[in-house]
Amino acid sequence: WVEHVAPHLPKADQVYFQHVAEQMQQPYADDAGLLIGWLELGQRVQVWAQYVQDHPDGYFTEMAQAKRDDNLNTLLVGMDNTPTHEQGVLRPEVKAAYAQLIQQYPNSQLSKTLSLFEQQLAEQPDDVPAAARRAIALAKDTIQQ
Repeated sequence: WVEHVAPHLPKADQVYFQHVAEQMQQPYADDAGLLIGWLELGQRVQVWAQYVQDHPDGYFTEMAQAKRDDNLNTLLVGMDNTPTHEQGVLRPEVKAAYAQLIQQYPNSQLSKTLSLFEQQLAEQPDDVPAAARRAIALAKDTIQQ
């Protein structure tokens, strides 16, 4: 697709297929477990967020948003066999990845979401999925203002 079909498509579609092809080289999850590192997962969130921002009217924008949202949810909450936390406290390797992502993408919705998630989790460590939902909503509100 990337070599033979994508060059004949609109630029937004070419970019989408290029990202998909790159990410298919290493799937991010299998059997409810993460196969890549937290940092790489965060970078994938940013790739799809940037695609959505750059191509808001692209044919594949909704699919890119779904990939961004799925990856972001995994980055915040983890998976059954690879959680981000233990008893409401972020694992050290997750916390380190968040810090690096915040530094790497300082003005992004991703960095705002990660910072807000850490705050929400500190306030209510008993419900990690709820803290993730609140952080995502607060980050969207902050950016839209």
